[in-house]
Amino acid sequence: MSATRPGSSAPLSRVGAITGGFVLFNAAAIILWSLPLPPRTMAHVRAGLAGYMIASGLHQNWGMFAPDPMSLNAFVEAEITHRDGRVSVWRFPSTEGTGYYRRYLMERHRKWVNDHVRSDDDAPIWPDAARYAARVNADPANPPTHVRLVRVWSEIQLPRAGALPALEPWHRYAYFDYDVSPGDLQ
Repeated sequence: MSATRPGSSAPLSRVGAITGGFVLFNAAAIILWSLPLPPRTMAHVRAGLAGYMIASGLHQNWGMFAPDPMSLNAFVEAEITHRDGRVSVWRFPSTEGTGYYRRYLMERHRKWVNDHVRSDDDAPIWPDAARYAARVNADPANPPTHVRLVRVWSEIQLPRAGALPALEPWHRYAYFDYDVSPGDLQ
């Protein structure tokens, strides 16, 4: 007779095997996904695991590391036109100036904005991002009527020996316009 968990008729060995299998599968998936494998091999590994890794939020990339790290400071703003014609600028939340705990909690949101809302490859999500900006900035007395998404970026220069890095100018590019309907604000 096998031992059972209190209040359960399932044997501990079966529960343990299922739990252990789940943990081992996740550990193996994370390790395989994160290994710096040759590009051809990595394409096969990522193709097989992509659905699970993205749906579970376990996907990672090594874009901040060599050989080609991101060379931009970038963020997204929303220019919001209100019914009375006033235009306000709202910046999607960022981790800048926050403590470690708050930054940890906001990291996925920051990645979503910088990696997806800003990207031409993810244009299908732009209307949702614009509606979100309108809802966050909704004022019943003066509701938003239009949202324009704007990419803002500055190139990061390589450091030079003995010199302070030059401050690059900030560039702005309006890339999506959205007319807000009253139903978008609910």
